[in-house]
Amino acid sequence: CLKLSVIDQENAGPASARNTGASHAKGQFLVFTDDDCAMLPNYLNVLESHCSEQRLIGGKTLNALPHNLFSTASQILIDYLYDYYNRDVNRASFFASNNFAMSRDRFRSLGGFHTGFPLAAGEDREFCDRWLAQGYPL
Repeated sequence: CLKLSVIDQENAGPASARNTGASHAKGQFLVFTDDDCAMLPNYLNVLESHCSEQRLIGGKTLNALPHNLFSTASQILIDYLYDYYNRDVNRASFFASNNFAMSRDRFRSLGGFHTGFPLAAGEDREFCDRWLAQGYPL
């Protein structure tokens, strides 16, 4: 059973919004997605079966708005970045924050997302770099 809450905040970009949500989270793991991403019916069950304290879990995103030019452009960019950064699936180095999960405590220990990115412009890439620099796997 999921207990969900809606949290409002002044618009400050996705990094700030994700950090705000994470600061209110009470569960052991955090799961991030975006409003233009589609989730398969068993999405959370599959994530749960792979979550651990040590690992950041990410995956391919599914565009829920294929007729929206902005969502489609974002999907094309993410697909390109995944091909570039994750050629070796056993040594992934980037997951977009529109589809990843990790330990809440590990996220907090790394200080969350860097809020110096006012738009969706690399805060997930920077977070993955910090994650990997600590020796944690993606």
